[in-house]
Amino acid sequence: NKTFTCTIKNSQGEYLQSDKQSFGSNENQFVINAEGILTVGNLPIDTYTVEEKTGTGYTDNIPNYTWDSTGSTISGSETLEKDQNKTVTLKNKYTQDKGDLAIEKKLLGSVTLPGTQTFKFTIKNSDGAYLQKDNPFGTASYTFEVKPDDALTVTDLPIDTYTVEE
Repeated sequence: NKTFTCTIKNSQGEYLQSDKQSFGSNENQFVINAEGILTVGNLPIDTYTVEEKTGTGYTDNIPNYTWDSTGSTISGSETLEKDQNKTVTLKNKYTQDKGDLAIEKKLLGSVTLPGTQTFKFTIKNSDGAYLQKDNPFGTASYTFEVKPDDALTVTDLPIDTYTVEE
């Protein structure tokens, strides 16, 4: 689990302090809870800027995903009005890391097989779902085929542990 933090500044550029009431020059960071929410109440009418802090290690904080800085919104502003609640929404976009899986069938010894001979196998991910022909996963078993001393490469698989069964 990654902890996300943010700062809140008023229109004069002063930071909201840890008491969530006063403002000053010291940058104070607030923790955004596990549900992705930070609530601050009873602020004076003003325009506030919320900025998510992106320090060291920020871009690799979710295993097997890459942070997309161009698709993310890490700061936003809202102007409070009397008797109204306002929301600043920050968004983090991630893309799942992918890789290729190569499967080779090697025959040892002096074995002669018909030229049409293939070997059949299935591929399952760590959740036990079977890889299908067009690269999605499902509950139905799908059989891949490879010729002796040949290879099959499946591209763009999500990073995971795979089991290959002949």
